[in-house]
Amino acid sequence: MEPGNVILLNGTSSAGKTTLAKVLQSSLDKPYLHLGNDQFLHPNRPKNLLIYGDGTEPTQFEGWRVVIRERQFAELHIGPLALQWVTGMYRAMAAWSASGNDLIADVVLHDRRMLQVAAEVFHPLPVWFISVYCPLDVAEKREQERTENRLRGGARVFYDGVYQHGVFDLVVDTARNSPEECAQQIRQHLNTDAPPKAFRQLHQQFSSLA
Repeated sequence: MEPGNVILLNGTSSAGKTTLAKVLQSSLDKPYLHLGNDQFLHPNRPKNLLIYGDGTEPTQFEGWRVVIRERQFAELHIGPLALQWVTGMYRAMAAWSASGNDLIADVVLHDRRMLQVAAEVFHPLPVWFISVYCPLDVAEKREQERTENRLRGGARVFYDGVYQHGVFDLVVDTARNSPEECAQQIRQHLNTDAPPKAFRQLHQQFSSLA
């Protein structure tokens, strides 16, 4: 059985990933499942794995530790169990592909350990690593305009980690282009029949450092 395609949308908070994923899903010729952090992990994890504080809490923790300063999301720290759960999410996505199913996933790959796990899991599969980019000031403006009950500050917290490695199959700019235009760029890229290279390149980089 041929593995299914995975379109992995990676960007900071409020970059426009989820909106783009929905537009892309409705415009592709084949049915793609849409899944990501907001659907897979965030609504389903036990509350005691998410710790909020001011940064003075004990450094030993298993899940996610969120540092709040001046009522803003200022830092996120990933504990060993959180990394294990993220690894499980990536492997579930890979299993979906290996079963012949297509997937659009929107994620925030801001931690180098998470990036290394993703490269290990995804490099043998047809996974296109798409950077959903927008300037920080645009992301922060969108963040302020969001109406749902969500901490402000994530756009800045994740920004450097999400984009700094610079290895992607395609970059789309949601500040310069509409969701429909970005979706068209992704479809055109997939239609070139060129195999994805980003995760293979990242896997080689991490392997060379081992």
